[in-house]
Amino acid sequence: MAQTAPAPRPKRVESKNVSMRPVYSALIVALIIGGSRYMNQNMTRIDFTNWTGGWDSKARDGKRLTVLTRSSSTGGQYFEVNVFCSPTAEAFHKGKPCSGPMLSHDHQTVELTALSGKVVLSINGTETELELGHKMVLRPGTPYLYYNGGSGPIEANLRVSPGAPDERYLETLIGLARQNEGLSKTNPIQLFLVYADNAMTLHDMPQSVWKIARAVVIPLAKAMGFQSRYDKYTTKAGEPEPVVWPAAAPAAVAEEVKEEAVKVGEAKVEDAKEAEPAPAEAAVEEVAEAEPAAEAEPAAEAEVAAEAEPAAEAEVAEAEVAAEAEVAADAPEVAAELEVAAGLEVAAEGDQGETA
Repeated sequence: MAQTAPAPRPKRVESKNVSMRPVYSALIVALIIGGSRYMNQNMTRIDFTNWTGGWDSKARDGKRLTVLTRSSSTGGQYFEVNVFCSPTAEAFHKGKPCSGPMLSHDHQTVELTALSGKVVLSINGTETELELGHKMVLRPGTPYLYYNGGSGPIEANLRVSPGAPDERYLETLIGLARQNEGLSKTNPIQLFLVYADNAMTLHDMPQSVWKIARAVVIPLAKAMGFQSRYDKYTTKAGEPEPVVWPAAAPAAVAEEVKEEAVKVGEAKVEDAKEAEPAPAEAAVEEVAEAEPAAEAEPAAEAEVAAEAEPAAEAEVAEAEVAAEAEVAADAPEVAAELEVAAGLEVAAEGDQGETA
């Protein structure tokens, strides 16, 4: 007997579950980028346009940048700025006030001239204190930074040629520091864009990482609404305004000032104590002067009333006399009228008798 082959089993169709994680991730990234773009485009930025020089802090005790010559006024040949830095200015490198990141310009030359204070220049890690009036020329591709190496403020001029990118990226860094109360509190993507989009190279990271980051972060930062310069942070060009930097008072002087303040305070207290009875005495005198005046007022009113009463009585008497005179004057006329009326009545009665 022939054996029948078993019927083939139907193949099980396995459903493939599509993961939604990439979709969710893309949605989250889109929300982050969109939210950042909205915030950056609608942020109210500090207006520097009426200032000659911009400070990186509200207290004006850190770093100030003053544009001396704009690139637009030299036809793009160069621009020049003045930098003032206090010993308490914000530092990118710890212990080096006023320092920025170690950077180089791709195709610009920087001429740095020290004007006052202890200006320390670090070229690729080698530090040199600049003599006042001495000019240091930094060619394109030279990694450098400068900082305040003393206990007082420093001042220096920087001349950058050619003038593109222009001075506005430096003003943007000052404006961001002022806006966010320090560059350390500024979004790092924003800072990266300012340096990378203005033809500079940061040397605090490996160059291979910098090149990759430069290719990725610039379009990402712009998609998030960041800019490499902001018009609101553009100041007026002109000569730097003088800065009065207060020197720290010695301890002895401070103690003398404190003692003098205490003495002045004690003298004021004693003067106040001596001056306290005076108002009370003055008040008693005022009351004493006011009492006779108060007594005089009723007496004066009584005298006026006494003088007014006879006059009123005289007026009443005169009125009565006038009334009697009028009655007397009218009496004859009234009597005549009465006689005429009586005669008319008698005549009327006589007529009636005759008729009867």
